Amino acid sequence: MTTRTFISTIEVPIEGIFDDTQNYSGATYGSARAAYVGGTKTFLFRSLVNFDVSAIAAYSINSASLWLYHYVVTNTPTAHISRNTRPSTWVEGEVTWLEFSSGNAWTAGGGDVDDTTPTEVTFSLAGSIGWQEITGLKDHVDDAIASRGNIVALNLHLADQDPGFDDGHYWRGRRYGSLIWYLKVDYEGPAAGRRRTPTQVF
Repeated sequence: MTTRTFISTIEVPIEGIFDDTQNYSGATYGSARAAYVGGTKTFLFRSLVNFDVSAIAAYSINSASLWLYHYVVTNTPTAHISRNTRPSTWVEGEVTWLEFSSGNAWTAGGGDVDDTTPTEVTFSLAGSIGWQEITGLKDHVDDAIASRGNIVALNLHLADQDPGFDDGHYWRGRRYGSLIWYLKVDYEGPAAGRRRTPTQVF
């Protein structure tokens, strides 16, 4: 078995309350979080990310997991990882809560998702600062290879979008430069006689 890690090709948090027309492409973080002031919800973050797994498209996938390094932690809320249904059309420098590119609206604010093909991954955000491994992404990688041009396109968001209190996390994004989130895939490597060294790409 061979292991390979992938950093994002594009990623961005999107926000739906304070300014749903803001593009956050310069952000150094990812987030699934709701925040309140005086009982009024002031922020609601989701995160979009694409991983290109073309390098392993010819191989059988054994498992896949997403690794996040949390640096702001509030509670341990349930969150979802759903497939972003626009893997090749959302634009990192233009996407907002309302639009996947300039002048082109999502069907629903916060991004268009399919939570059945493949089934969304449900997990609890970790209760402490540091690394968290989220398992169960194999079906997303298989689906990307079979049907999405090898692009694993994800939408991370809280299960409860209006908890009534501050809830959720921030984690390190690609632009932070270290401790950045990544996709880890274990797969059946090349046939015997062709040696391949597992690659770390972050």
